[in-house]
Amino acid sequence: MRCVGVPEQSFERHAGQLLELGYSVGRVEQTQSAIAKKSSSNSVCERELVKILTRASVMDSELLLGNESRFMLSVYEAENNAVGVCYVEAASGHVYLGGWTDDSRRSALEHLFALVNPLEIVSCNGDGSAARPPLQSDFMAALCHRAFVEYGARGGGPELVYIRNENDRACLHSVAEKLATYCDTALAQERISATMAALENTLAASAVHFAAKCALGGMISYLSRLKVDKLILSTGLLSLVSEPTTADKMVTELSID
Repeated sequence: MRCVGVPEQSFERHAGQLLELGYSVGRVEQTQSAIAKKSSSNSVCERELVKILTRASVMDSELLLGNESRFMLSVYEAENNAVGVCYVEAASGHVYLGGWTDDSRRSALEHLFALVNPLEIVSCNGDGSAARPPLQSDFMAALCHRAFVEYGARGGGPELVYIRNENDRACLHSVAEKLATYCDTALAQERISATMAALENTLAASAVHFAAKCALGGMISYLSRLKVDKLILSTGLLSLVSEPTTADKMVTELSID
């Protein structure tokens, strides 16, 4: 970790350069006013980490190149080849959620990766240790290995993040209630409620339903780590997507407006 101070008006320019090099950038701001500091015995102004920027979590137009879409994607693999995914475009606040029963080669999941081209992958299986998680497919195992060995920390490929345990997927059993706490309007709450109800009706297989919720829970936990969860999830722009089957588009997208 390196610390550096830059003028506030040029933060985006400096942060953008670091992000393109593959670094994550934490923004620390002074949280104590000059008047409060004078009345305090502490000679150092209070400061707080307010946001962590990554290549996929940037929302400011100054940090985006043109009209490009940047996605982060979480994956959870459950029993019987059930796969849950959640991918987010931070700049627009759109969250996409889905799940399906894949084959052992994870053909549909691999196709989704090609369509979305995520800059960050959140693995909700395992803890990043040398031991391979029991439900991890060959595709995800190879992807994880490649992220560490070939790409490295700043090798140009997608960054891999692990959600370590069940407790870290904080909203597994109350994901709808957790999402509702972020909504800042009644319309946003209605969107979340309608989408989660559609999730219950659409994903009939219990393992797929479980996997989708785990993927969503893992994504919320990751956004919380970056301190951008409220900013991204407050609008309630959650949509369901079905299994990808063609090269030019996702088959069905259920948007709740």
